[in-house]
Amino acid sequence: MYGDDPVTPVVSSDSGLEITLESSDASVATISDGMIVITGAGTAQITASQAGDQNYEPAENVTVTLNVNKADQTLTFTIPASVTYGAAAINAGASSSSGLAITWSSDNSSVAEVIDGQLYIRGAGEALITAGQAGDSNYNPATDVSSALTVSKASLTFTADDLSKNYMSANPELTFTVTGFVYDDDIDDLDELPEITTNAYQDSEVGTYNITFTGGSDDNYDFTFESGTLTVTKIQQIIVITNSTAELLMNSTFQMGATSTSGLPVLFESLQPDIASVEGSILTGRAAGTATIRVYNDGDVNYAPAEETFEVRITTTHRDIMNLFTPNNDGINDYWEIPGLDDYGRCEVKIYNRWGKLVFHSSDYHNEWDGLSDGTPVPPAAYYYIISTENSGVITGTVNIVR
Repeated sequence: MYGDDPVTPVVSSDSGLEITLESSDASVATISDGMIVITGAGTAQITASQAGDQNYEPAENVTVTLNVNKADQTLTFTIPASVTYGAAAINAGASSSSGLAITWSSDNSSVAEVIDGQLYIRGAGEALITAGQAGDSNYNPATDVSSALTVSKASLTFTADDLSKNYMSANPELTFTVTGFVYDDDIDDLDELPEITTNAYQDSEVGTYNITFTGGSDDNYDFTFESGTLTVTKIQQIIVITNSTAELLMNSTFQMGATSTSGLPVLFESLQPDIASVEGSILTGRAAGTATIRVYNDGDVNYAPAEETFEVRITTTHRDIMNLFTPNNDGINDYWEIPGLDDYGRCEVKIYNRWGKLVFHSSDYHNEWDGLSDGTPVPPAAYYYIISTENSGVITGTVNIVR
């Protein structure tokens, strides 16, 4: 058999002379120091001869047939029984007792593939990896050796991003990150993405709400989910003052007005109540000076507090139309006020200087004359007035301006 040790032939001559051996095929056997050395499988004729000497004639050659059978070979093959998708290439680790090259096969190349003796993982699942050797001129084929390989799925972690929004605003786009990809895979390689949702709606009250994942699958990855938080924050409301005044006579009242974009009630407060007082939305002048009026709302669970302010100057005036007023912008007696004006109904007022020139006219007077004529202060003097009232006829007289 190929691979056996050299053979010592049993050969002799009755002359006792030395015998010569010869092989017909050196690729099967050769002769060395009287030994038959096996060099390959096959058939060779081994011939023994003796040429004789001075005393003996040459002997007749004797030939025998040498049959050398192919040798058997065995394979040794070891791979891990299981790996995880993402594992590095594995040395298949097979060898043959013949030293001949191994051939490989995988019954599922989508799971594992052998290239140049390296086992490459292609996907999760199961594959049967088989090593074989077909033999050659000196060796019989080896018996195939197979090993089952299980490739487990790798794990991906989906992490929802923490987000925030204002109350009553639309939910933001829910976003997430994915970690754990192997083999340069990315999100586009996944079979089905999970759905990301939140239990918050546009009108959900201020607070925190979960962002979670459901579903999704892939042949090569298991999914792990980490929830996020959507924080709904208070919305900033805007106070809009719809009715205010910059000046108000002492002891007079004014109906203020304001709204808020939240729809919540708007409150009024005087920061100098001794100058101007507030009751509900009614502003009342109390003393000469300037007061700051705070227009506000404290908010609620969904709206942040908000406020605006305006200033009102409280002025006082002489209350006797037969006397005088002092329009010098000191906040005292700056306007000509007609006592009991409301009782007269609608009043048309005309003011003339001593030469009969009309210096002021109002078809519906509301105590607003400040001593100006066409934007220019009139000089200190006595002025003649004509008041045409709705309920009490015509009233005339003189008012003095003192500066």
